[in-house]
Amino acid sequence: MKRKACVFFLIVLVLLVGDVFPEDLITFTRFRQIVPLEGVTTDSEFFVDARLPRFSALVSVVGPVAETPKEERWPIVFQENQDRESLNFEEYGFEVLLKSRNEIQKVFLTKTQIPEIEKAAKAGTILKASIVYYGYTKNKKRVFLLSSFSESNVKADKSICFADSLLDVRLGSDYAETIADAETKFGPSYQDMQIRDKKGKVFVIDREGKTVLYIYDGGEEERNKVQSLQLSTYGNSRQRAVKNVFFGDDAAFASKKLGIQFKVHRQTDETDIHYYDYSGCTFETKNKKVFSIFITEE
Repeated sequence: MKRKACVFFLIVLVLLVGDVFPEDLITFTRFRQIVPLEGVTTDSEFFVDARLPRFSALVSVVGPVAETPKEERWPIVFQENQDRESLNFEEYGFEVLLKSRNEIQKVFLTKTQIPEIEKAAKAGTILKASIVYYGYTKNKKRVFLLSSFSESNVKADKSICFADSLLDVRLGSDYAETIADAETKFGPSYQDMQIRDKKGKVFVIDREGKTVLYIYDGGEEERNKVQSLQLSTYGNSRQRAVKNVFFGDDAAFASKKLGIQFKVHRQTDETDIHYYDYSGCTFETKNKKVFSIFITEE
């Protein structure tokens, strides 16, 4: 069972690392996966990432604009690359909550950006925002700056998963509470897992059908959150896997049910990974028949 889960995560990692995120719509969660924290130290209160990576995300405004306390206005310790659009970091004295998919993230903005942000909040407008990753604090909290934004013509980003739950276990839910609920429903976990920095547990759903559920947290930065789920059968189960897709369904039939044109990555002579666009969500087939579903916020 463990080998299968490892293969899934490795394939997903390969797919994600290949994305050119400055041009494509991604999420905060995906950005953290692609750009991990580096140089973590206790010697200073704030670490600046001199690369200043940028990415675009579809967001909505979910909180009022507030002035940032002076102790959270991180000092400027370097000159930005002159070949890139100039940002005056000292002007980022305000903050607002932006929602991207299931995540709400605090983002810093300037005074001149406030009127349009408040207008978007009032109208419920979906924005395409260009975000700059500035660095992180001593307690590993990332700092994001709002570079620019405009009303989006796209109402859903291409990374959105085809499902947000498996067996009523929902992505983004509290990890400890989810594990406790799973133990009540399915009994003690079968096995502890760790894939990269993410920790998880495996629960046996159906012993006769050899069907298991993997529940993973969000790693070092989001340990309290369910970030990925995998439901797999290693027997002959015909259980419903997700939405109208059942284990044993033909791959083409499953794609039609989900309404998505999947791409295929050949894993072995018998097994394939089916993925789409920039999403980390996939299903796996053996001899063209579905036997595993993987969904994630990454």
